[in-house]
Amino acid sequence: MRTTLPDDALLSRYAVAEDGVALPHYTDCFRTRLPLAANLETYVKAFYTTPLFRSERLVLRVFGIRSSDAEIDAVLSGQQRNFAAWTVEDKTDDQLLMCDLKARTRSWFWVVPDEEHTQLYFGSAVIAKNGELRPAYRALIGLHQFYSHHLLSAARKRLIKHHRD
Repeated sequence: MRTTLPDDALLSRYAVAEDGVALPHYTDCFRTRLPLAANLETYVKAFYTTPLFRSERLVLRVFGIRSSDAEIDAVLSGQQRNFAAWTVEDKTDDQLLMCDLKARTRSWFWVVPDEEHTQLYFGSAVIAKNGELRPAYRALIGLHQFYSHHLLSAARKRLIKHHRD
């Protein structure tokens, strides 16, 4: 479900400036509750290996941007900073902020333990240029929100399935 971006999220630097003024970038945040314990590494790996995201990886391959599951592991372990069209911008024990190759978008992941459950967060930022979003980005925001919601849902399902197996 769509939710408010927490103040302590790594992605919040694109929503509000240090002086508290809202920035012109687009940001969103989605959250789901996972009925088991998970860490950042298992969440991000599940996200990037869902069938839905694998289709995005295939599209990127058409443009010469190749990726592998081993690269995801290398990023998560700190051995490399790039995966497909993204570079690690910032990482903590429970959050990961990725930046696309052209620095126009960000993808953010966060795991928050909740007793025997885990809150999974996923968010995005689209960076405004010259103080405003490009019309093409504004036109695609609804589709982007739909896709983001389904990516998070797919990652949740994948984590549950692997836990049961």
